[in-house]
Amino acid sequence: MIKPFDLPDIIPVFPLAGALLLPRARLPLNLFEPRYLQMFDDALKADDRLIGMVQPNEVEGRDDIGLHSIGCVGRITQFSETEGGSYMITLGGVSRFRVLNEVEGFTPYRRCEVSWAGFERDLGDV
Repeated sequence: MIKPFDLPDIIPVFPLAGALLLPRARLPLNLFEPRYLQMFDDALKADDRLIGMVQPNEVEGRDDIGLHSIGCVGRITQFSETEGGSYMITLGGVSRFRVLNEVEGFTPYRRCEVSWAGFERDLGDV
């Protein structure tokens, strides 16, 4: 069983409209953009194999795409490489999180500082 202190303060996030991950649910994804392939590779190298899913918050008239305040982190539970070099992966939902702020860095994908407070019940038998 995962404990709240096992979850990192900073996670990679994948803002994908219409893709909803919930705790203890499964979400299949097809990764093909270079930045998300890099995110996948980095997540596999980490002990926790976590990727946060969050809905983009597009505001008309703005070029930058914001993020909704609540997302769900998932653990990579399955993956396979396709002939075209993309990956089919499955995330298993672990816990919801609250986005505190976006972290600047040298990765091509987005990362956020998050809080797990208030979502302890999500961490049942995962």
